[in-house]
Amino acid sequence: NDLESSVVPNGHSFASGRAECRSNKSAAVEEIWSGASQIFTMRKILSDIDGTIEKMKLIASKVFGAGAVLHITADKVTMPKALAAAKRFAIDMELKAPAKKLAVPDKAFYDLTNIGKKSSAADETICVSGMVGFAALSFRCSKYSTRQALAEKVLAHHLSSGALWEKIRTVGGAYGAFASADAIGQNFTLATYRDPSPQKSLAAFDECLEAAAQTLFDQESVEKAIAGTYSNLVQPKAPKQRGDAAFLRELYLLDSKEALAVKKMLLGITAADLQAAARRLLKFRRASSKSVLILPKNSVPKDSIEI
Repeated sequence: NDLESSVVPNGHSFASGRAECRSNKSAAVEEIWSGASQIFTMRKILSDIDGTIEKMKLIASKVFGAGAVLHITADKVTMPKALAAAKRFAIDMELKAPAKKLAVPDKAFYDLTNIGKKSSAADETICVSGMVGFAALSFRCSKYSTRQALAEKVLAHHLSSGALWEKIRTVGGAYGAFASADAIGQNFTLATYRDPSPQKSLAAFDECLEAAAQTLFDQESVEKAIAGTYSNLVQPKAPKQRGDAAFLRELYLLDSKEALAVKKMLLGITAADLQAAARRLLKFRRASSKSVLILPKNSVPKDSIEI
């Protein structure tokens, strides 16, 4: 019930997750765990509690058998105690070093994001019990640590605080609209929040990109977009947040020196870079993309997915 009731308050996250779920394996896993796919999985569980209990036992056995990695965030004074506690925990839980990674094709994960008989590769319309809707559009973007990826990230900030805000929020009446560039997963996503006209917003996404592709940005706009993007990268973090970020870098094989170099490169993005980014993203969008609409039940086609 909690998961189902969270769809309307967090519809932009559900729509974005569905739009991104076939862009890479990490996005697929995220959607399987906490997106619309999870709602349908929970419904299956409720229909077969006894069978699910046995499956959970088997899953737990496989998880513990696969090994584990313990990550600790602590200062120099408390680290020895934390390490001792972690060692006791590992012994008590009979944890062991990670086993060799299973060779599972990405398609196996993508197939788990299918809802019912429909492939998650196709554009989707999802109906919910609510009065507002949400729109999301996702497509490929450039690879991490490249100048192109940084320009796309700056452009995403510019669109979020400018064209999308004006066209979709101010004129269209949505509570919010934003763009994001995930260079690690290589997906660029545009989405709206509490949107009275999600279908119109999908068209507005393209209009904003096309306008950016035809614009030579002035220096003030470029500097503001860079400053906003840079501030998000360097904002102060609590020890737990810094530890989490370091662990994720380890998992994704990202070097901290590379991250620093990326921040320095960001400061050199130019107006020409932003225009080129918009043109490049338009090509990516036209080559392959996925859109997701979440709409009230009284305004959706018959073949929509119902949550």
